[in-house]
Amino acid sequence: MDKQEKLIARLFKDTLIIFLLSMFAEKAGTLIDGILTGKFLGTEAIAAFGLTMPYQNFAAMFIRVMALGMQILCGKTLGAGKLREANGIFSLALTAAGGSAILLSCGTFIFPGQIIDLLGDSTQHGEIRTQAIDFLQAYSFALPAIALATIFTPIMQLDNDRRRTVFAVVLMSVCNIAGDLINIFVLNGGLWGMGIATTISYWIAVGFLFLHFLKPESNFKFTLEAADLKNFREIFLVGSPVIMVNLSLVLRKNIFNRLTLNLTGGTGLAAYTILCNFSALLETFTEALVSTVQMIAVIFIGERDGNSIRKLLNIAFRLTLTVTPIITVISFVAAPFIAEIYTRNDPETYLQAVEAIR
Repeated sequence: MDKQEKLIARLFKDTLIIFLLSMFAEKAGTLIDGILTGKFLGTEAIAAFGLTMPYQNFAAMFIRVMALGMQILCGKTLGAGKLREANGIFSLALTAAGGSAILLSCGTFIFPGQIIDLLGDSTQHGEIRTQAIDFLQAYSFALPAIALATIFTPIMQLDNDRRRTVFAVVLMSVCNIAGDLINIFVLNGGLWGMGIATTISYWIAVGFLFLHFLKPESNFKFTLEAADLKNFREIFLVGSPVIMVNLSLVLRKNIFNRLTLNLTGGTGLAAYTILCNFSALLETFTEALVSTVQMIAVIFIGERDGNSIRKLLNIAFRLTLTVTPIITVISFVAAPFIAEIYTRNDPETYLQAVEAIR
């Protein structure tokens, strides 16, 4: 390994650790949400939560497109010393993502029953359908906060305030877990209460991230005067690869939800939800790896440094081949324990969850 590759490897490691910490903290909150729902609210509750997952992915799709396009274009313009243009791109992406999230929030709150009917044939499972509607309505209030957090996070990376992202995610997870526990043991609020706890935790995290923009040394400011509508097309096109990933995720989860609900009922859907919930934690490494490569590659692309890009990809490829087999083996061996922490007095769901994880 030559000197240049050592420098790239060090930058790669430092950036990967930041992404891993922030994503792990975020996924840990989601993981504990699923565990508490399955353990204390029961099989029907976690099945209802699983029924809403395709819509959660769909609702975040356009927001993620804007965030990725903004991140790459802002990185290129900052590298070229065009701060005003970068602020315009940031402001345009924030407006588009926030506006779409507000519209989705209103639609989700007003038409939760129709959305659930599109997600699966739950009419024969009345309790699952009712709880899914409850969660979706409560979750609708979180969509604008999710949009803001998704746009703010890469800006923290570009504006040299990476630790704030980690602290914000930890704060969100702690508040979410505390809210879940209060909902379960004090308020008995069911899935509606779980959705409200998620919403409150997201808004608290967004408030903490927003403090960055009040700092005098912050480079990024919201200013529509610097925004050029012509950049919207480029933001969308650059971020468009996210569409394929999210659409495949939405379709896959929706198809499997329908199949498991129709063939095995609420028990099968609960087991599949357990798999999806735990898999989100397993995917943390690959997602952090992709985000790290994107973040560093933007710099090299701006400098037209093809040699460094090849070395970056080589480092990422070697690490992937080393870590992913280890994750696979651990998941297979630990499947019974994983299923146990999600279930309570439900042997059928437990057995199906073990099979699904393996």
